[in-house]
Amino acid sequence: AGVVMGYIGVGVTPVAVLAAMALPAFNKVRTSSLTAAMNNDARMIAAAAQMHFIENDVQSVEFGYDPATGEVRGPLATYVRQIAKGYTTVPTLLTREGTFELGRTSPRIVQRYNNEGRSLSGTQLEEN
Repeated sequence: AGVVMGYIGVGVTPVAVLAAMALPAFNKVRTSSLTAAMNNDARMIAAAAQMHFIENDVQSVEFGYDPATGEVRGPLATYVRQIAKGYTTVPTLLTREGTFELGRTSPRIVQRYNNEGRSLSGTQLEEN
């Protein structure tokens, strides 16, 4: 029994150590990937809003979004049909000169963007 337990310990310990080292790296890559996707979606939303402002000579536009499918609804659906799924923080109203936020809960990331969809300097990534 001691020999068997010894072999099991020798076989399991390196796997456990590798898993413990790989999980934080995986989470960091996942967060970076989700942030990049969020930045791209923000640029698409802002570009769609700017096109709507120019074509309709208005100062604001409502933004509709279904988090389960990523489908964009409302006037901006003409310009962009879909963004990533799962956002918990999205703008409800976009203005020509205003800012907006996108965010998700897992991992917790909230970013603020200007009217051109550029991430504002000093934006904090919140991670859990």
